[in-house]
Amino acid sequence: MRPNRLRHQGIRAAALHAHNSATIEDCPEGARVTCPPDQWSYAAHVVLSDLLGDSIDVDVVVRLAIEVEEGSLGVGLIDSALQTYRGPELVVGKTESEWVELSVPPGAFALMTRNVDGSGTPTRFRIREFETLDLSDESARAEYYWGPGFETLQLPPTHGALSGHGEPGLGPPVRIAVVPPSGLGCALGLPIHLPDESSALLRDPLTWKMDPDDARVLSQIYRALQPRRHLEIGTWEGFGVVTCVDASPDVEITTINLPDGEVSSSGTPSYPGAGGPTDAGSSIGRLYRQAGLGSQVRQILADSTAWTPDVPEGHFDSVLVDGGHSTAVVASDSLLAARLVRPGGLVLWHDFCPLERVLRQSDASRGVVRAISEGLPRWGSEFDRMIWVRPSYVLIGRRAS
Repeated sequence: MRPNRLRHQGIRAAALHAHNSATIEDCPEGARVTCPPDQWSYAAHVVLSDLLGDSIDVDVVVRLAIEVEEGSLGVGLIDSALQTYRGPELVVGKTESEWVELSVPPGAFALMTRNVDGSGTPTRFRIREFETLDLSDESARAEYYWGPGFETLQLPPTHGALSGHGEPGLGPPVRIAVVPPSGLGCALGLPIHLPDESSALLRDPLTWKMDPDDARVLSQIYRALQPRRHLEIGTWEGFGVVTCVDASPDVEITTINLPDGEVSSSGTPSYPGAGGPTDAGSSIGRLYRQAGLGSQVRQILADSTAWTPDVPEGHFDSVLVDGGHSTAVVASDSLLAARLVRPGGLVLWHDFCPLERVLRQSDASRGVVRAISEGLPRWGSEFDRMIWVRPSYVLIGRRAS
């Protein structure tokens, strides 16, 4: 069942409450708001009950067509004190029109906009139109969040959000098997007993986390495979190492991480923390060290794309690819993993989620999915099975014998 969709005209000035020195000019296609020039300054909010009316009483998603004329805009749902965001804040750069989607969670009171541009630019925008999607029916909600049920996924390189700036596609469409958690054991020929959780399909995939969501899948794979040698590309704080050892206690793990952590295209840390990046310096692997697992781990501090392995091809029983998330880095790491995993072994990619709404809003998933989409026509013959577990951010490849 598809969600009930209602489209509305743009938000008018009368519905907006200005903050700080923001100015609001009424226009036929939605009020034009000029934000204060200071980064993170609130600009304007609209109370959800004024925006949604009776829809506020049902499970609802708000889709906003936003035009940013200058600067960079943050959009999110906030509590009644106008202090705490109730879900992710989405960032929209300069664009003639971009649709963003926000699921309305419990405790959300208003839609807040603010200037997130750090250059002193007074971001200027308007919301040209918006839609509400009624997801009170569970089947509609599941389909909206995770797509309709299907057995095979096709990923043409130029599909939808993957097309980027219109680069030509490479090779034929990629076909990947799609299985629920309960079907993973049969698909891989392993004793995996992973029950489906119907509530998982009713959760917004943008709220999905490695811990605990995807760890549930990875742990059961490691438990069934019992790898003796495991490679992890992207250590971070060491949660992945702990997950693997808990499931396969005798495993020896090699894990590689950039010494200074991953950075975004703008040069800022991808994983900032109060004491610095959480994937750099002494934070690298802190969880496995705290668990006393250091003797089972060989920690390598290097760029995986420049690393020269000192082990033979086919050395590892399993490889987790969860390092840099740009298309180029994922492509390089995937080729490395395909060489180093043994026949019949498994390569696991994290942050693989081919849903349009995720790809529009997640740089990490966009990089991973694009690398897989463009790479498999060239190196897919190295694997005899490619499986996406739905719902999850986990892709699995079994090395051909």
